[in-house]
Amino acid sequence: MSFWAVFFLEFWKRQQAKLEFQWDLTESEGSSERIRPDFERIPTRRPNVVTGETEPYVHPFNRATRLVFGTSVVLLMVCLVLAAVFGVIIYRIIVLAVLSSQENTNDVVRNYAKLATTITAALINLVTIIVLGLLYKFIARKLTDWELHRTDSEYEDSFTVKMYMFQFVNNYASIFYVAFFKGSVFGASIAASKKERVLGMRGEECDPAGCLIELCIQLAIIMIGKQLLNNFTEIIIPAIRTGVKSWRARKLETTTDKYMRWEQDNDLQAVGTLTLFEEYLEMVIQFGFTTMFVAAFPLAPFFALLNNIIEIRLDAFKFVTQMRRPIAQKVNDIGVWYGILRIVAIIAVLTNAFIISYTSDFIPKMVYKYVYSYNQTGTAEPTLRGYIDFSLSLFDVNEFDNDTKPSPVAWFNGTFCHYRDYRSPPSDVDRYEHNIYYWHIFTVRLAFVVLFEHFIFFVVTVISWLIPDVPANIKSQIRREQYLAQKAFWGEKVDSGEQTPASTGLRQRNSQLQPVNYLAT
Repeated sequence: MSFWAVFFLEFWKRQQAKLEFQWDLTESEGSSERIRPDFERIPTRRPNVVTGETEPYVHPFNRATRLVFGTSVVLLMVCLVLAAVFGVIIYRIIVLAVLSSQENTNDVVRNYAKLATTITAALINLVTIIVLGLLYKFIARKLTDWELHRTDSEYEDSFTVKMYMFQFVNNYASIFYVAFFKGSVFGASIAASKKERVLGMRGEECDPAGCLIELCIQLAIIMIGKQLLNNFTEIIIPAIRTGVKSWRARKLETTTDKYMRWEQDNDLQAVGTLTLFEEYLEMVIQFGFTTMFVAAFPLAPFFALLNNIIEIRLDAFKFVTQMRRPIAQKVNDIGVWYGILRIVAIIAVLTNAFIISYTSDFIPKMVYKYVYSYNQTGTAEPTLRGYIDFSLSLFDVNEFDNDTKPSPVAWFNGTFCHYRDYRSPPSDVDRYEHNIYYWHIFTVRLAFVVLFEHFIFFVVTVISWLIPDVPANIKSQIRREQYLAQKAFWGEKVDSGEQTPASTGLRQRNSQLQPVNYLAT
């Protein structure tokens, strides 16, 4: 997927250059972009250094103050998201403790307590993401209006950066926690200690099979849930609004005063300046789910493809039947979104490397198979036989607190149990400390991450160098147009250097111009 993301972005640049040439947008950069009406209301004025015309002006200190305040609000909202994630973590700890406690006599509930807690926590996290996203969208819109941007492109870029910074944390914070932090902050052996508690409770631990299954469930619920909800709201809300306006107008319709076609068109939903923003944001968030966590949820690309097929038809229906005809604007690229996609592609390489090396059991299995299996099993061939015993450590059950002691079972009457970690046994001098196996596996994991990301980035650099941003045929046609334009302007054969009377006279007039000393004036 890391290679696919790079190929996608490289070939998108080529497709963008092709469309830019075909639609004659090569010289439509925003130097001549109109000033926003909200910016025109600023009373302070000064001449524009480019055009010489008087236009509104915002002092750099005033603009910097507004940007700092806006950034502070964004960071505050990011902290709110992290607080919500922490709240979901506390919910999981409490609910799992209640469902798994000795007072609960329902064996079915106790057996499926882990799965039920994971699913309900993911649903709560999905609702939190949606609610905070709506709240922050309103706040980001007000902040961007307050920053007084000169043009629409500056306004949209500022709004996009604010929204994506928040949505990145809002959508991916809980997934990053499950993938990289859960189970590693509080080990199973030291969880019984009073000093390693969260609000007096044991910290979260991964399932004995690891956190990968829980990460897959979390990804599936959040990604697919957001896709279903977005597709539902995109088609239902405009249809309801248009239907209500049409119903009210038809109630007032008479035989002489008909509900005309132009009135029906006017009652359709207006296309605002940020109408396409939601479409871009949805696709970029989905791009992040597909690329950054594909190692944990391999079906993510399939669901993304299925969603895009449905999304195309729903958007076509919405723009044709529920929206007014938009006013076309010239733009030669997708703006700041391309830079965001590049950053996500880089982060995807690192996240997949850490998921493979730290979240999954790939590295520990390979270390055991090719290093320790010979001594553990006494065989001459590398094997995974005996890996389960190798990956478990001993714990003295008498060291459990009363509130964390597991329920008694008839088949267990020993004093030791096993837990998933690489630590010294209770009888050792360094009891419950990481043993040599842990540090060996940790070193291999770190080496894998470094080699993996260096290899990917090297291949990506080579691919970017081999694939030109502009196709050769488009580049030739652009050079041809430049040649014809230069020939028409100078009135001469540019290739042979032959001069015409028009060009000679123009050069003579230019040579008669005297230099002006602006410093003296």
